[in-house]
Amino acid sequence: MTKLMLVNAVSVCCAGWLLSSAAYGKADPVPHLPDEYETTSGHGIAMNNAGYAQNDGFTAVRANPALLSTQRDYTVSAGYHWPTAGRDYFQAGVVDAKTSPVAAGVSYTGYTDDFSYPVDPASAKATGASLYDSPVTRRASIAVASVFGQFSLGLGGTYVEAHPAPGSTQQQSGATRISGFCLNAGIATSISPEWHFGAAIENASSRKIKDYDPRTFKIGTAYNASPMLTLFLDARQRDRVPEYEDQISLDNPSQSITLSQPERLVIGSAVAMVQDYLRLTASYGQSTTDGRRLLSGGAALISKNFTLSYAASRPYMKIPGAHQVVTLSFEMAM
Repeated sequence: MTKLMLVNAVSVCCAGWLLSSAAYGKADPVPHLPDEYETTSGHGIAMNNAGYAQNDGFTAVRANPALLSTQRDYTVSAGYHWPTAGRDYFQAGVVDAKTSPVAAGVSYTGYTDDFSYPVDPASAKATGASLYDSPVTRRASIAVASVFGQFSLGLGGTYVEAHPAPGSTQQQSGATRISGFCLNAGIATSISPEWHFGAAIENASSRKIKDYDPRTFKIGTAYNASPMLTLFLDARQRDRVPEYEDQISLDNPSQSITLSQPERLVIGSAVAMVQDYLRLTASYGQSTTDGRRLLSGGAALISKNFTLSYAASRPYMKIPGAHQVVTLSFEMAM
């Protein structure tokens, strides 16, 4: 009970601070990756896009495809995102882990507005075209998973279609569209009903779209401390994207950093259930390679057939504004 009360208090404090931060507006004061690149789902936002050992099916499609086989439901989800910078976007997906021994899921990300190239910071502010708007036009991920003994194995792929990133060699060469497909894979296992482990790789195959879906290694553990409380510890290593992450330290803008060194993040999260109908999430992350820090939280109302959730994240705490998302999921009777 004490642990549950602590997580509830942390979740409420996180949500309040994140919302108050959003009131300052959206800005681009330091180099950073567009929010859309890392987004796994609405619930993923509440966990700083971690949860590689245990997660819901919609999030698992991108976070760790092996986790699809740990589900026993047929779910349809849709969410609308307000990122810290750039255009709003939406996500939708379907997960079927009920009608077949092989679980499958698909996730789609799209935009309703066209991408506008910012010429420079001054014109970007005047026109509203953010320097850190994602150039991606659409992103579609598909995954399948099955259980093999004590392990769950998952395979998937992501198709990306994008405008050339501002300042990239593709833009300078006159290309108008970039598209490509990459492979993803994951593994998950449990050493007890309480302890779960998982690892995954995103974009294991394609250099063509590395600046739009950077290669990322993920590993994590989840501990079910009680039926009402789950604790997570995750880590990920992501290749840098020079078009957005230039040689400036987040702690000291006058200090350069080596972009050849991948970004490494450690993320701790907690998910608590209250009376079986309210889910609270809190998460904090810290980079071990630069000064990046992450904070996020969320709340979800859960019933037998649907889940309505809200999440807010500060993916870079030195950037004003919060990434916010509202998600609605339906569990279908099959």
